[in-house]
Amino acid sequence: MSTLPSGQRSPERRRAVSLAAARVLLVTGGLMTVYLAAPLDRLAEWPIGVWMFVGIVTLAVAIGWQVQQISNAPYRGIRAIEALASTVSLYLILFSMMAYFMSASDPASFSEPLSRIDALYFTVTVLATVGFGDISATSQIARLVVTAQMILNVVGLGVGIRLIIRASGVNAPPPGSAAMPTAIPPQ
Repeated sequence: MSTLPSGQRSPERRRAVSLAAARVLLVTGGLMTVYLAAPLDRLAEWPIGVWMFVGIVTLAVAIGWQVQQISNAPYRGIRAIEALASTVSLYLILFSMMAYFMSASDPASFSEPLSRIDALYFTVTVLATVGFGDISATSQIARLVVTAQMILNVVGLGVGIRLIIRASGVNAPPPGSAAMPTAIPPQ
C-alpha cells in the first residue's frame, strides 16, 4: 500500500469497503429471498424447540466463521462491520421464521395470525425494544420463545458483537505491548 496524505483512503481500502457492502447486500438479500419465497409451511410442523436449537447452533457457527474470516482479513475493521451486519440479518430471519412457524402451527400464539412480513416486523420490534403492542405473544410457548429472543438480544448478540470486535483488533494494544486497550487512542 502506498502512503497517502492524511484523510485519504487507499484504492485497496475503498475496494474492500465496496466488496464488504456488496457482500452484506447479497447475504441480506439472499436471506430475505429464502425467507419470503421458500415453502416454509411444510417446516412449520416441526417442534419449535427443534427450530430454537437449529437457530442457536446456526448463529454460533456463523459467528465462529465470521470471527475466523475477520482474523484472516487485511482490513479487519471493515470485515468486522460486514460480519455484524450479516449476523444481525441472520438473527432477524431466524427469529422471524420461528414466529412465523408458531403462528402457522397455532394462530392463537400471537394476538393475530402472522404473515411472513408480520413475523419479520414483530421480530424487529422485539430486537429494537420498541414494542408497539400491536402484535404480542399470547400462548405460553410463544412467550417463552420471545423471552429467549429478548435474552439473546442482550446477551447473545452482545457476546457475538464482542467476539467480532475482539477479532477485528479494534483498540487492541500492539503485539508484545503490556498496555491495556483504550477507548480512544492517544493523540
